[in-house]
Amino acid sequence: MRVLWLIEATGGGTARHVVELASGLAEQGLKIHIVFSPRRADAVWVRGSDQLVERGVRLIPLSMRASPELNDPRKLYWLRNYIVKHGPFDLSHGHSSKGGALSRLLRIGGGPPSVYTPHAFATLRSGIQGKIYSLAERALAPYTAALIAVSPEEAEEAQRLGYSKERVRVIPNGLDPTSFRPLSRCEARDRLGLPQEMQVVGFLGRLDSQKNPDLLLSAFSLVATHFPRTLLVFTGEGPLRQLLVTRASALGLIDRVRFLGFRPPEEVLPAYDILALPSRYEGFPYVLIEALLSGLPIIATRTGGAALAVVEESNGYLIPRDDALALARALTNLLGSQSLRKKMGIAARERAHKFSLKQMVVSTLDLYRDLVDFEQ
Repeated sequence: MRVLWLIEATGGGTARHVVELASGLAEQGLKIHIVFSPRRADAVWVRGSDQLVERGVRLIPLSMRASPELNDPRKLYWLRNYIVKHGPFDLSHGHSSKGGALSRLLRIGGGPPSVYTPHAFATLRSGIQGKIYSLAERALAPYTAALIAVSPEEAEEAQRLGYSKERVRVIPNGLDPTSFRPLSRCEARDRLGLPQEMQVVGFLGRLDSQKNPDLLLSAFSLVATHFPRTLLVFTGEGPLRQLLVTRASALGLIDRVRFLGFRPPEEVLPAYDILALPSRYEGFPYVLIEALLSGLPIIATRTGGAALAVVEESNGYLIPRDDALALARALTNLLGSQSLRKKMGIAARERAHKFSLKQMVVSTLDLYRDLVDFEQ
Protein backbone atom coordinates (compact mmCIF):
# COMPACT_ATOMS: atom_id res chain seq x y z
CA MET A 1 0.00 0.00 0.00
CA ARG A 2 1.27 3.47 -0.95
CA VAL A 3 0.12 6.50 1.04
CA LEU A 4 0.84 10.22 0.66
CA TRP A 5 0.89 12.15 3.94
CA LEU A 6 0.61 15.94 4.22
CA ILE A 7 1.63 17.90 7.33
CA GLU A 8 2.24 21.59 7.96
CA ALA A 9 2.31 21.41 11.79
CA THR A 10 5.75 19.80 12.17
CA GLY A 11 6.08 20.45 15.88
CA GLY A 12 5.00 19.19 19.30
CA GLY A 13 2.53 16.36 19.65
CA THR A 14 1.48 16.38 15.99
CA ALA A 15 5.07 15.90 14.87
CA ARG A 16 5.55 13.11 17.37
CA HIS A 17 2.35 11.39 16.25
CA VAL A 18 3.39 11.51 12.60
CA VAL A 19 6.92 10.28 13.28
CA GLU A 20 5.89 7.33 15.44
CA LEU A 21 2.82 6.28 13.46
CA ALA A 22 4.57 6.53 10.08
CA SER A 23 7.54 4.57 11.44
CA GLY A 24 5.22 1.85 12.74
CA LEU A 25 3.28 1.63 9.49
CA ALA A 26 6.48 1.54 7.43
CA GLU A 27 7.61 -1.44 9.51
CA GLN A 28 4.37 -3.13 8.42
CA GLY A 29 5.39 -2.71 4.78
CA LEU A 30 3.56 0.48 3.80
CA LYS A 31 5.28 2.87 1.39
CA ILE A 32 4.79 6.35 2.82
CA HIS A 33 5.71 9.69 1.27
CA ILE A 34 5.42 12.66 3.65
CA VAL A 35 5.16 16.17 2.24
CA PHE A 36 6.01 18.41 5.18
CA SER A 37 6.58 22.08 5.91
CA PRO A 38 9.94 22.95 7.53
CA ARG A 39 8.63 26.31 8.80
CA ARG A 40 7.53 25.10 12.24
CA ALA A 41 9.78 22.06 12.51
CA ASP A 42 11.01 21.62 16.09
CA ALA A 43 13.46 19.27 17.77
CA VAL A 44 10.86 16.47 17.80
CA TRP A 45 10.57 16.58 14.01
CA VAL A 46 14.29 17.03 13.39
CA ARG A 47 15.16 14.01 15.54
CA GLY A 48 12.30 12.00 14.10
CA SER A 49 13.25 12.69 10.48
CA ASP A 50 16.30 10.43 10.76
CA GLN A 51 14.11 7.67 12.20
CA LEU A 52 11.64 8.03 9.32
CA VAL A 53 14.34 7.86 6.67
CA GLU A 54 15.80 4.75 8.32
CA ARG A 55 12.35 3.13 8.03
CA GLY A 56 12.22 3.90 4.29
CA VAL A 57 9.78 6.82 4.55
CA ARG A 58 10.34 9.46 1.86
CA LEU A 59 10.37 13.07 3.12
CA ILE A 60 9.57 15.95 0.76
CA PRO A 61 9.81 19.55 2.05
CA LEU A 62 7.19 22.05 0.90
CA SER A 63 6.89 25.42 2.62
CA MET A 64 3.38 25.89 4.05
CA ARG A 65 1.65 28.15 6.56
CA ALA A 66 -1.18 27.14 8.86
CA SER A 67 -3.43 29.95 7.62
CA PRO A 68 -4.70 30.19 4.03
CA GLU A 69 -2.22 31.69 1.56
CA LEU A 70 -2.60 33.28 -1.86
CA ASN A 71 -0.23 30.71 -3.31
CA ASP A 72 -2.09 27.70 -1.93
CA PRO A 73 -3.46 26.91 -5.43
CA ARG A 74 0.13 26.72 -6.63
CA LYS A 75 0.90 24.23 -3.87
CA LEU A 76 -2.08 22.12 -4.93
CA TYR A 77 -0.81 22.16 -8.51
CA TRP A 78 2.61 21.03 -7.27
CA LEU A 79 1.05 18.24 -5.21
CA ARG A 80 -1.03 17.02 -8.14
CA ASN A 81 2.11 16.84 -10.26
CA TYR A 82 3.87 14.95 -7.48
CA ILE A 83 1.06 12.38 -7.42
CA VAL A 84 1.29 11.94 -11.20
CA LYS A 85 5.08 11.58 -11.11
CA HIS A 86 5.47 9.42 -7.98
CA GLY A 87 2.09 7.71 -7.71
CA PRO A 88 -0.27 6.11 -7.86
CA PHE A 89 -1.15 6.39 -4.18
CA ASP A 90 -3.91 4.33 -2.59
CA LEU A 91 -4.71 7.06 -0.05
CA SER A 92 -3.70 10.52 1.08
CA HIS A 93 -3.63 11.36 4.79
CA GLY A 94 -3.72 14.97 5.97
CA HIS A 95 -2.64 15.89 9.49
CA SER A 96 -3.97 19.02 11.27
CA SER A 97 -5.96 21.74 9.54
CA LYS A 98 -3.70 22.67 6.63
CA GLY A 99 -2.60 19.15 5.79
CA GLY A 100 -6.20 17.99 6.06
CA ALA A 101 -7.46 20.77 3.81
CA LEU A 102 -4.89 20.09 1.09
CA SER A 103 -5.59 16.36 1.22
CA ARG A 104 -9.34 16.90 0.69
CA LEU A 105 -8.80 19.52 -2.01
CA LEU A 106 -6.61 17.03 -3.88
CA ARG A 107 -9.51 14.57 -3.69
CA ILE A 108 -11.83 17.10 -5.30
CA GLY A 109 -9.32 17.33 -8.16
CA GLY A 110 -9.24 13.57 -8.69
CA GLY A 111 -6.65 12.62 -6.10
CA PRO A 112 -6.75 9.50 -3.91
CA PRO A 113 -9.30 9.00 -1.10
CA SER A 114 -8.51 11.28 1.81
CA VAL A 115 -7.98 10.40 5.49
CA TYR A 116 -7.90 13.31 7.92
CA THR A 117 -6.55 13.55 11.49
CA PRO A 118 -7.34 16.99 13.00
CA HIS A 119 -5.08 16.75 16.09
CA ALA A 120 -7.48 19.12 17.95
CA PHE A 121 -10.03 20.90 15.80
CA ALA A 122 -9.22 24.55 15.13
CA THR A 123 -13.00 25.05 15.17
CA LEU A 124 -12.71 25.12 18.97
CA ARG A 125 -10.84 28.40 18.88
CA SER A 126 -12.76 31.40 20.12
CA GLY A 127 -14.11 34.22 17.98
CA ILE A 128 -14.11 34.63 14.23
CA GLN A 129 -11.23 32.20 13.68
CA GLY A 130 -13.22 29.30 15.07
CA LYS A 131 -16.21 30.19 12.88
CA ILE A 132 -14.09 30.38 9.74
CA TYR A 133 -12.55 26.98 10.44
CA SER A 134 -16.04 25.56 11.09
CA LEU A 135 -17.22 26.69 7.65
CA ALA A 136 -14.14 25.14 6.04
CA GLU A 137 -14.61 21.83 7.86
CA ARG A 138 -18.25 21.60 6.84
CA ALA A 139 -17.34 22.32 3.21
CA LEU A 140 -14.61 19.66 3.14
CA ALA A 141 -16.43 16.95 5.10
CA PRO A 142 -18.04 15.33 1.99
CA TYR A 143 -14.58 14.75 0.49
CA THR A 144 -13.26 12.90 3.55
CA ALA A 145 -13.14 9.12 3.24
CA ALA A 146 -12.41 8.78 6.95
CA LEU A 147 -11.63 11.04 9.89
CA ILE A 148 -9.40 9.75 12.68
CA ALA A 149 -10.33 11.26 16.04
CA VAL A 150 -7.81 10.78 18.83
CA SER A 151 -10.53 10.96 21.50
CA PRO A 152 -14.29 10.46 21.80
CA GLU A 153 -14.68 14.20 22.40
CA GLU A 154 -12.97 14.92 19.09
CA ALA A 155 -15.28 12.44 17.40
CA GLU A 156 -18.29 14.33 18.82
CA GLU A 157 -16.94 17.60 17.43
CA ALA A 158 -16.46 15.95 14.04
CA GLN A 159 -20.09 14.85 13.95
CA ARG A 160 -21.21 18.33 14.99
CA LEU A 161 -19.33 19.64 11.96
CA GLY A 162 -21.14 17.34 9.56
CA TYR A 163 -18.92 14.26 9.41
CA SER A 164 -21.11 11.17 9.38
CA LYS A 165 -20.66 8.76 12.27
CA GLU A 166 -19.72 5.97 9.85
CA ARG A 167 -16.71 7.95 8.59
CA VAL A 168 -15.30 8.79 12.04
CA ARG A 169 -12.92 6.32 13.68
CA VAL A 170 -11.61 6.89 17.22
CA ILE A 171 -7.93 5.86 17.47
CA PRO A 172 -6.28 7.28 20.61
CA ASN A 173 -2.62 8.24 20.61
CA GLY A 174 -0.26 5.63 22.00
CA LEU A 175 3.35 5.28 23.11
CA ASP A 176 5.90 2.51 23.21
CA PRO A 177 6.62 2.40 26.95
CA THR A 178 10.10 1.01 26.34
CA SER A 179 11.04 4.17 24.43
CA PHE A 180 10.13 6.46 27.34
CA ARG A 181 12.99 6.33 29.84
CA PRO A 182 12.47 8.95 32.53
CA LEU A 183 15.29 10.01 34.82
CA SER A 184 15.13 9.36 38.53
CA ARG A 185 13.47 12.07 40.63
CA CYS A 186 16.77 13.12 42.24
CA GLU A 187 18.67 13.29 38.95
CA ALA A 188 15.88 15.21 37.22
CA ARG A 189 15.75 17.80 39.99
CA ASP A 190 19.53 18.16 40.04
CA ARG A 191 19.62 18.78 36.28
CA LEU A 192 16.82 21.34 36.49
CA GLY A 193 18.14 23.06 39.58
CA LEU A 194 15.03 22.30 41.62
CA PRO A 195 15.31 21.71 45.39
CA GLN A 196 14.84 18.07 46.37
CA GLU A 197 12.66 18.94 49.38
CA MET A 198 10.12 21.20 47.61
CA GLN A 199 6.77 20.13 46.18
CA VAL A 200 6.52 20.90 42.47
CA VAL A 201 3.40 21.62 40.44
CA GLY A 202 4.41 21.30 36.80
CA PHE A 203 3.18 22.36 33.36
CA LEU A 204 4.61 20.93 30.15
CA GLY A 205 3.53 22.33 26.80
CA ARG A 206 3.48 25.35 24.57
CA LEU A 207 2.93 28.64 26.38
CA ASP A 208 0.02 29.86 24.28
CA SER A 209 -3.68 30.61 24.51
CA GLN A 210 -4.76 27.06 23.69
CA LYS A 211 -2.79 25.56 26.59
CA ASN A 212 -3.98 28.37 28.92
CA PRO A 213 -0.96 28.45 31.29
CA ASP A 214 -2.18 31.77 32.72
CA LEU A 215 -5.05 29.91 34.41
CA LEU A 216 -2.56 27.71 36.23
CA LEU A 217 -0.69 30.77 37.47
CA SER A 218 -3.96 32.27 38.72
CA ALA A 219 -4.87 29.05 40.55
CA PHE A 220 -1.39 28.78 42.06
CA SER A 221 -1.67 32.33 43.39
CA LEU A 222 -4.75 31.22 45.33
CA VAL A 223 -2.96 28.37 47.11
CA ALA A 224 0.67 29.53 47.29
CA THR A 225 0.46 31.04 50.79
CA HIS A 226 -1.02 27.82 52.17
CA PHE A 227 1.81 25.70 50.73
CA PRO A 228 4.98 27.79 51.13
CA ARG A 229 7.29 24.89 50.20
CA THR A 230 5.77 24.49 46.75
CA LEU A 231 7.08 25.67 43.37
CA LEU A 232 5.22 26.14 40.09
CA VAL A 233 7.31 25.12 37.08
CA PHE A 234 6.52 25.97 33.45
CA THR A 235 8.35 23.86 30.87
CA GLY A 236 7.96 25.02 27.27
CA GLU A 237 8.19 28.07 25.06
CA GLY A 238 5.58 30.26 23.44
CA PRO A 239 4.16 33.75 22.99
CA LEU A 240 2.79 33.97 26.56
CA ARG A 241 6.10 33.45 28.35
CA GLN A 242 6.85 37.13 29.02
CA LEU A 243 3.26 37.77 30.10
CA LEU A 244 3.54 34.93 32.62
CA VAL A 245 6.84 36.29 33.96
CA THR A 246 5.30 39.74 34.36
CA ARG A 247 2.20 38.36 36.10
CA ALA A 248 4.22 36.17 38.44
CA SER A 249 6.21 39.24 39.45
CA ALA A 250 3.08 41.34 39.95
CA LEU A 251 1.58 38.59 42.14
CA GLY A 252 4.70 38.47 44.29
CA LEU A 253 5.43 34.92 43.16
CA ILE A 254 8.49 35.38 40.98
CA ASP A 255 10.61 33.42 43.50
CA ARG A 256 8.07 30.59 43.50
CA VAL A 257 7.68 30.20 39.73
CA ARG A 258 10.33 28.76 37.39
CA PHE A 259 10.49 28.89 33.60
CA LEU A 260 12.62 26.11 32.12
CA GLY A 261 12.11 26.60 28.39
CA PHE A 262 11.99 23.52 26.17
CA ARG A 263 13.06 20.28 27.83
CA PRO A 264 12.38 16.64 26.90
CA PRO A 265 9.53 15.09 28.93
CA GLU A 266 11.71 12.31 30.30
CA GLU A 267 13.98 14.92 31.91
CA VAL A 268 11.17 17.03 33.37
CA LEU A 269 8.21 14.90 34.43
CA PRO A 270 10.15 12.88 37.04
CA ALA A 271 10.90 16.16 38.83
CA TYR A 272 7.19 16.99 39.20
CA ASP A 273 4.82 15.93 41.96
CA ILE A 274 1.71 16.97 40.00
CA LEU A 275 1.09 17.66 36.32
CA ALA A 276 -1.45 20.39 35.53
CA LEU A 277 -2.80 20.85 32.00
CA PRO A 278 -5.47 23.61 31.92
CA SER A 279 -5.98 23.64 28.11
CA ARG A 280 -8.98 25.31 26.48
CA TYR A 281 -9.09 22.58 23.79
CA GLU A 282 -7.02 19.52 22.90
CA GLY A 283 -6.86 16.39 20.82
CA PHE A 284 -5.15 13.85 23.04
CA PRO A 285 -1.79 15.32 24.15
CA TYR A 286 1.10 12.92 24.55
CA VAL A 287 2.11 14.60 27.80
CA LEU A 288 -0.87 12.94 29.47
CA ILE A 289 0.38 9.48 28.53
CA GLU A 290 3.92 10.41 29.58
CA ALA A 291 2.60 11.64 32.91
CA LEU A 292 0.84 8.31 33.41
CA LEU A 293 4.05 6.44 32.67
CA SER A 294 5.84 8.74 35.14
CA GLY A 295 3.32 7.93 37.87
CA LEU A 296 2.05 11.49 38.25
CA PRO A 297 -1.35 12.62 39.48
CA ILE A 298 -2.91 14.78 36.77
CA ILE A 299 -5.18 17.80 36.91
CA ALA A 300 -6.60 18.55 33.47
CA THR A 301 -9.50 20.41 31.96
CA ARG A 302 -12.30 18.19 30.69
CA THR A 303 -11.40 18.57 27.03
CA GLY A 304 -9.98 16.39 24.27
CA GLY A 305 -8.62 13.08 25.49
CA ALA A 306 -8.22 14.11 29.12
CA ALA A 307 -11.10 11.86 30.19
CA LEU A 308 -9.33 8.91 28.55
CA ALA A 309 -6.19 9.46 30.62
CA VAL A 310 -7.70 10.70 33.88
CA VAL A 311 -10.22 8.78 35.95
CA GLU A 312 -11.76 11.26 38.38
CA GLU A 313 -10.39 10.84 41.91
CA SER A 314 -8.48 7.71 40.87
CA ASN A 315 -5.39 9.14 39.18
CA GLY A 316 -6.30 12.81 39.09
CA TYR A 317 -9.00 15.42 38.64
CA LEU A 318 -10.93 16.75 35.66
CA ILE A 319 -12.00 20.38 35.94
CA PRO A 320 -14.12 22.77 33.83
CA ARG A 321 -12.34 25.02 31.34
CA ASP A 322 -11.26 28.48 32.53
CA ASP A 323 -12.14 27.69 36.16
CA ALA A 324 -9.26 28.87 38.37
CA LEU A 325 -11.16 28.07 41.58
CA ALA A 326 -11.73 24.45 40.58
CA LEU A 327 -8.06 24.12 39.65
CA ALA A 328 -7.05 25.65 42.99
CA ARG A 329 -9.26 23.18 44.87
CA ALA A 330 -7.70 20.24 43.04
CA LEU A 331 -4.21 21.56 43.79
CA THR A 332 -5.13 21.94 47.46
CA ASN A 333 -6.30 18.32 47.67
CA LEU A 334 -3.10 16.96 46.16
CA LEU A 335 -0.60 19.29 47.79
CA GLY A 336 -2.16 18.61 51.16
CA SER A 337 -1.81 14.84 51.03
CA GLN A 338 1.33 12.93 50.14
CA SER A 339 -0.53 9.63 50.57
CA LEU A 340 -3.17 10.73 48.04
CA ARG A 341 -0.47 11.68 45.53
CA LYS A 342 1.20 8.31 46.00
CA LYS A 343 -2.08 6.42 45.57
CA MET A 344 -2.94 8.36 42.40
CA GLY A 345 0.58 7.85 41.06
CA ILE A 346 0.20 4.07 41.34
CA ALA A 347 -3.17 4.26 39.53
CA ALA A 348 -1.59 6.42 36.83
CA ARG A 349 1.07 3.83 36.00
CA GLU A 350 -1.58 1.13 35.80
CA ARG A 351 -3.64 3.21 33.37
CA ALA A 352 -0.67 4.00 31.11
CA HIS A 353 -0.81 0.53 29.55
CA LYS A 354 -4.13 1.36 27.84
CA PHE A 355 -2.35 3.62 25.32
CA SER A 356 0.13 1.64 23.24
CA LEU A 357 1.85 2.59 20.00
CA LYS A 358 1.28 -0.95 18.72
CA GLN A 359 -2.49 -0.59 19.05
CA MET A 360 -2.45 2.82 17.33
CA VAL A 361 -0.51 1.36 14.39
CA VAL A 362 -2.74 -1.72 14.09
CA SER A 363 -5.95 0.33 14.24
CA THR A 364 -4.72 2.78 11.59
CA LEU A 365 -3.61 -0.04 9.32
CA ASP A 366 -7.01 -1.72 9.68
CA LEU A 367 -8.70 1.54 8.68
CA TYR A 368 -6.44 1.96 5.65
CA ARG A 369 -7.20 -1.58 4.50
CA ASP A 370 -10.93 -1.08 4.93
CA LEU A 371 -10.82 2.05 2.78
CA VAL A 372 -8.69 0.53 0.05
CA ASP A 373 -10.87 -2.59 -0.09
CA PHE A 374 -13.96 -0.37 -0.29
CA GLU A 375 -12.52 1.67 -3.15
CA GLN A 376 -11.66 -1.47 -5.08
